[in-house]
Amino acid sequence: MIKIDLTDNIKGLLLAKYEWYESNLLASLQHQGYQNLTANQVRVFGQLKGQSKNISDLAKQLGVSRQAAQKTVSSLVDYGLLELKPCTENKSAKVVHITNKGHDMRKVAGEAMGNIEEKIRLKIGEEPFALLKTALSCDWD
Repeated sequence: MIKIDLTDNIKGLLLAKYEWYESNLLASLQHQGYQNLTANQVRVFGQLKGQSKNISDLAKQLGVSRQAAQKTVSSLVDYGLLELKPCTENKSAKVVHITNKGHDMRKVAGEAMGNIEEKIRLKIGEEPFALLKTALSCDWD
């Protein structure tokens, strides 16, 4: 049987760096007082992008069931970072809104992401950093 080494394939490399980035982001948020946040909760904010969305659309974008998205959103409502309001077009649907406290957390996360990018730039150098951003910005479809 032929053994194939997949340790340096692009998927594995991207996943490892994503996990490193996410770990650094969560550590920064914890340091700033957001101790109880999980990676899944932070991903919700990444998908909201500062806007309001209904739970079904959010679930699709996260690649999870509506129930899983509802559970994650509910925990963020409990922390006061999000709130649920009735949808104007569909009374049975709920729309996720970011609270002022949630926007404060987004600001802290944005600053942390800037610091993480600076850490990467200093580690790998200016030119490789610029090339990395260019490569990741390209349309791969």
